Amino acid sequence: MAGRVTCLDKIWSAAMFSKFADGLFGAAIPLLAASLTRDPVLISIQSNMVLLPWLFFAIPLGALVDRLNRRTTMILVQVSRVLIGATIASLVISGEMNLWFLMFLTFAFGLSEVVYDTATQSSIPSLLKGHQLERGNSRLQIADTVMQSFIGVPLGAFLFALVVYSPFIGISLCYLVAIFLVFSLR
Repeated sequence: MAGRVTCLDKIWSAAMFSKFADGLFGAAIPLLAASLTRDPVLISIQSNMVLLPWLFFAIPLGALVDRLNRRTTMILVQVSRVLIGATIASLVISGEMNLWFLMFLTFAFGLSEVVYDTATQSSIPSLLKGHQLERGNSRLQIADTVMQSFIGVPLGAFLFALVVYSPFIGISLCYLVAIFLVFSLR
C-alpha cells in the first residue's frame, strides 16, 4: 500500500528528528561554552562531556537497555532530552547559565544519547521482519550521518549566531516530535 505508514517509517522519522536535534546540540554547545569562558582547557573539557558517557557507560547502559522495554525507554529518554534543551534555553535567557551547569547538562545529554541510540538500534530486530533489517539499519545510519552531521550541525551554528538560545528550543521541539513518533509505535 502506498499510503500506509510502517514501523520502519516511524522509527526512521523519529531517528531523523532525534539526530537533527543531536546536530543542533553538537554545534550550539561548544559555541555556548566559548561564550562562557575563553579558557581553552575548560572548553576542551566541556566539549568532551558529551563523549564521556560513551566511553564509560555504553556497555553497562546497553546491558540495561536490553532488559527494559525499549519503546518506554526511548520515550523517557527523549523526555529528559526535551528537559535538557529547555533548561539550557531558560538558563541562557535568564542569564544564569555558567560553564559548570553546562558541563553537567552536557554529560546528562551524553548519557541520554547512549541510552536512546542503543535502544533505537536494538529495537530494529523486534520491529522489522528479517528482510527489512538491512533497510532499517541503513536508514538509521543515513539519519545519523545526514541529519546530524550535514544538516543539524551547520544549522545549529547558524541558529546560535542568530539568537543564542534558539538552537536549544529547536532541540526540545525536535525531541517532542520524536517522542510522538516513538509513542505511535506498536
